[in-house]
Amino acid sequence: MLAYSPHSFISPERLQARIKRTGAAEDDVEQRLVDAVNAAELWMRGYTKRRLKAQNHRSTVTIACSASSLSTTVTGSNFLTQLETGDDAIGVGLEVGSQVSAIASASSLTLNRKTTASLSGVSVTFGSTPLRASGDGTAELFLPETPLVELFSLYYDVAGTLTAIDTTGAYYDNEVGRIVLANDVFPKGELNIVANARCGYEQPTATTLGHWQYAGLEAAAMRCAEVFYMDALQVRGRSEQFSAGDVSASFSSFDMPKDVLAMLAPFIRRWG
Repeated sequence: MLAYSPHSFISPERLQARIKRTGAAEDDVEQRLVDAVNAAELWMRGYTKRRLKAQNHRSTVTIACSASSLSTTVTGSNFLTQLETGDDAIGVGLEVGSQVSAIASASSLTLNRKTTASLSGVSVTFGSTPLRASGDGTAELFLPETPLVELFSLYYDVAGTLTAIDTTGAYYDNEVGRIVLANDVFPKGELNIVANARCGYEQPTATTLGHWQYAGLEAAAMRCAEVFYMDALQVRGRSEQFSAGDVSASFSSFDMPKDVLAMLAPFIRRWG
């Protein structure tokens, strides 16, 4: 079965409780739930023209790892110096959508999803792709993804050679992803600035400040996934009524309801 996206604001289980579908409602109810959750995440990203849920954008690193089957605990080396919580993880024996949920020590970490097989010295690739922006020779730069949660490292690229940028004393306007350097500049170039960072809306917890907008995005994802699920049950789509005087007609519609559009309106990217 296709796994649901780790970038979704809801899980298939939460959607199932919301729409009150039992396990026997449809023969493939579990897959339908996953499909609806994934479709909602993709549609929200396309409609707002941006990534929404907080995620790491980092250069990849490959580490030999071991783990028991159906376990979330993975052992290896150099986890504290090479990895960050939230890094994507791919490799044989890992479930699709695996990410680092906690790093206990230099040799032990916890994944958000259980392994599908035992691992013994298996190469696991952590990370994804760093963000890139164009420097203009000034001390100011706007990241292409917002809001900025944490900046891990910053470099400028010259023909494939990365040189660290001095971020000592830098000022960050996290909401708009703005970085103002105190002791350095961003050299001019086309997509020559490489930023390893965590950006997007993060759920507030007891130990994480997060963003209160997360609740609104969570609600939009739930409503959007609900629409996709119910539309899939009705091949001809939702019926809408149109009246003009004494004449009325009904027609099928697959447009997203106005309440979903209203919830996402504040998050639409207006530039770039």
